[in-house]
Amino acid sequence: MEHKGTQYTVVQTAAPSGSKWTVNTERGIRTGTAGNRTLAILRAIKAIDREERQIRAARRKSEQLERKARTTLPDDIRRTHHALG
Repeated sequence: MEHKGTQYTVVQTAAPSGSKWTVNTERGIRTGTAGNRTLAILRAIKAIDREERQIRAARRKSEQLERKARTTLPDDIRRTHHALG
């Protein structure tokens, strides 16, 4: 099955009875169990959504750090130049 372009599987388990879900994400494999198939599907989808949010947050933070580096680096260079001059 697929959610937001990410593959996941749900299989029935014998002991204990229920279902196991597996999600292949950019950062690895996530797995879990649930009492029934519907709940397993919902948990797999939630894991995909959580992973997507974490990746977006990491990208935003990286972009913010890059912007900060671009804006603060010239100031640092000017201060160093001024102190030397």
